[in-house]
Amino acid sequence: MTTPTTERRAQLLLCLVVLALVMATGAVGFSRKLASFQPLGFRGEEGASHWRVEAVAEPATGLVAGDQILLVDGTTAGRDLPRLLRAGGEHHLVVARGEELVTVAYLPPPLALDFGYLLLALVGLLYLGIALFALWRPARSTLFALWCAASAAVYLLSPVFPLDGTGRALYLLEGLARVLLPPLTLHLFLALSGLLQARARMRRLRPFLYLPAALLFVAQLDLALAGGRHLAVTSIARAIALLDRFELGHLGFCSALAAAALWWGLRRQRLPWEERRVLQWLAIGATTGYLPFALLYALPKAAGITWPPLVDLLTILPLGFVPVAFAWALLRYRLWDVGVLFRQGLAYGVTITGGLGLFALLDLLIRRALPPGWPLSHDVGSFAVALGIAALVVPTQRRVSSLFERLHYGPTWRRRRALAELGRELLHERDLDRLSRVLVAELTDAFELTHADLLLVADDRLMPALSGGQSAICSLWELPERIWGEPVLPLPLSGFEGEGTTLLALAEAGFRYAFPLSVRRRPIGLLLAGPKADGEPLNSEDLEITRSLLDQAALAIENARLLEQVQGQLQQVTDLKRRNEGIIESSPAGIAVLDEAGVVRQANLAFAELLGVRRESLTGRPLASLLPIGELPLPGTPPAIVPWRRSDDDERQLQVSVAALRRGPEPGGRILVVQDLTERTRLEQALQEQDRLASLGLLAAGVAHEVNTPLTGISSYAQMLLADTPEDDPRHALLQKVERQTFRAAHIVNGLLDFARQRTHERRELDLRRLAEECLDLLRERFSRRAIRVVTELDPEPVRMIGDEGELQQVATNLLLNAVDALAEGGTITVAVHRAGDRARLVVTDTGPGILPEHLGRVFDPLFTTRAGQGGTGLGLAISQQIVLRHGGRIEVASRPGEGARFTVDLPAEAVAGTR
Repeated sequence: MTTPTTERRAQLLLCLVVLALVMATGAVGFSRKLASFQPLGFRGEEGASHWRVEAVAEPATGLVAGDQILLVDGTTAGRDLPRLLRAGGEHHLVVARGEELVTVAYLPPPLALDFGYLLLALVGLLYLGIALFALWRPARSTLFALWCAASAAVYLLSPVFPLDGTGRALYLLEGLARVLLPPLTLHLFLALSGLLQARARMRRLRPFLYLPAALLFVAQLDLALAGGRHLAVTSIARAIALLDRFELGHLGFCSALAAAALWWGLRRQRLPWEERRVLQWLAIGATTGYLPFALLYALPKAAGITWPPLVDLLTILPLGFVPVAFAWALLRYRLWDVGVLFRQGLAYGVTITGGLGLFALLDLLIRRALPPGWPLSHDVGSFAVALGIAALVVPTQRRVSSLFERLHYGPTWRRRRALAELGRELLHERDLDRLSRVLVAELTDAFELTHADLLLVADDRLMPALSGGQSAICSLWELPERIWGEPVLPLPLSGFEGEGTTLLALAEAGFRYAFPLSVRRRPIGLLLAGPKADGEPLNSEDLEITRSLLDQAALAIENARLLEQVQGQLQQVTDLKRRNEGIIESSPAGIAVLDEAGVVRQANLAFAELLGVRRESLTGRPLASLLPIGELPLPGTPPAIVPWRRSDDDERQLQVSVAALRRGPEPGGRILVVQDLTERTRLEQALQEQDRLASLGLLAAGVAHEVNTPLTGISSYAQMLLADTPEDDPRHALLQKVERQTFRAAHIVNGLLDFARQRTHERRELDLRRLAEECLDLLRERFSRRAIRVVTELDPEPVRMIGDEGELQQVATNLLLNAVDALAEGGTITVAVHRAGDRARLVVTDTGPGILPEHLGRVFDPLFTTRAGQGGTGLGLAISQQIVLRHGGRIEVASRPGEGARFTVDLPAEAVAGTR
């Protein structure tokens, strides 16, 4: 019992044997036909040991009718006489002419090339090439290959008379091909039309298609081998003529039926558009070629009707439309794996035909150029020519194939060739979006596709690469598993079991092919392609080029996606670093990164401004040289408050904290955070002072209210008694003391009221320098009386600011009076007024005994005085401090025992038009 695989192998073996036989006999027949291009110039009949000349067509041969050729160049004139004479060059013949022996110098006539046969031989070679490719492809067709082989044999084999043994074999083989070609044609066209598949009766009648051919071939065998003895013919010539008429009638009848079968298939069968277009082209070609041949040539010839030669030629020429139609169908609609088959077969046919023709012509020239007695030289020359032509066959075939490919694809040829270079370029592309767009655009342009799209795998879903990837097309599990193992998957035009609806939906969207993209068996995407702009499907070369390009593109896409991931991670790191740097930079606290040795490696702007240095100069400097505050707190301990004085500023209060900086499992340095608490400390102190002053103010107001009433009575009564008491009365002096003390008590009470009273202040532009000069003028007499020297250090330009002139004058006067009271006879008071940046500064310095350290922190407390019993009330500095604080400034004291005291009033110099 034979299996389908065994049967297919047997059919393939049969086809290969038939094709090998046709090629071998075709080569022999072609060689013999080429040799016949050299005419003998006479017609002769072979005898036992000589040739008898029946007629002479070329007098230059030196022969006459009736001559008997005995020797050719000293060799007996036997069966090889035609071959020897066609070898070229001059030959010496020994001829019996009548009763005499004559030596004749034989010169062969000029060549008579049969261009018609050469053209037919070329067509035969094309048929052979197409048959070989049809068998080589996976979708092979045995019937088509046999039909091509029979057509090739008919075109290649042409008998050369007179027939010898080889000639008879070639004649029989050519006859077999002629009688088999009609039923093979009908059988093939019935199969293409679908009649054999549609009707069981037609399948049973297939053997009977070859019955007429078998009968005709038996008749040929009898005529060729037995002289027609079994057919009881009286005249072989008439029998051959009659047989030719039967063969022509057979061919015409089968050709007409073949064309009709194709048209029936078009009308009756419901075929896909692609197969229908194939049948349309084949039906048009068969009708155009076979119908005129059958009606105007074959059938009339079979009936004994003859036409003029021109009419015969015109009726035979349309037969060329049949192979043209097949070629057109092959080139356009993938019949037996696309028209590449025909183009490559044509390239091989042209190359082989050209090579054989060139060899025959060169061999003929060698024969004619060399003397007849040099057979070895002729063989060596022919062998050298054969080697040279064989060496040129492969490069010539490639060039011819490239030329036909260029003609086939026309303007798209260069774009197709550019796809190979595109694959290498894509490997260097790192932008995934640009890579996807270039890939789809170049494929669409090169193959003239209606549309194409690229889907990329993202989280087990296929996302469109060219539309921003906003919505998924489908999930990976919705696609059949086999799609990732195929080079290309043609999309179905109807649903089928196991595939789901995804592929059908893609097909309904106009896509015809799905090309999977994978790297190391991991799916990364899917390229979808539609048909060409003219409706043609992609041929095998298109699919191979696309597959080769996509293999490189898949790797390029994978590289681009990996780079995109790395860039994304790098961007995240960069954003995180920028965010961290932004947090550090935006922090009002000074932050510095220290290495293990305490060297600054990085610092923010606030740290540089705190130190009063340029930020660029911080990196690489030891912290001890920038911020000499002693030992830093240990990481994890509470912050430390340390005093620090910048070279160009007052003492500051700094809060210092340290955290460990970890780089991996081991610590890699420290983070120093420094906050300037000076202003906050001052504000806290000012707030405490305000609270204290408010409490004192309430107390002072109450005390003043309660004390003023009795003081007023005491003062009035003391004045009344003083008026009634004579001056010489001892009580007069006592009453004067009472009066002075009541006035002093009233002054103290009024001071307390001034301290507690919340006044409304009228602020305006003033010149602090001029205000200080006015205060000095008011106290100049007192300075003179105490022999005090006053030194002024005033800014040459006006020091303008906004404030209450009366209150600020009170502050300056209180400071000057305190300085006068602190000095004994003589001494020096220095008054300085100048601008310090955006601040206005008043400094009063004396050379008195100074203030004790234990008193230095209390000098601004209300009712505290170091001149108890000397007229001091302890309210002047407290009131001055309150005024300065209301102006947004601060007042400070610096003193050492024995070195005098210095009071500094620092006020904001608000911007005033026209001031510097």
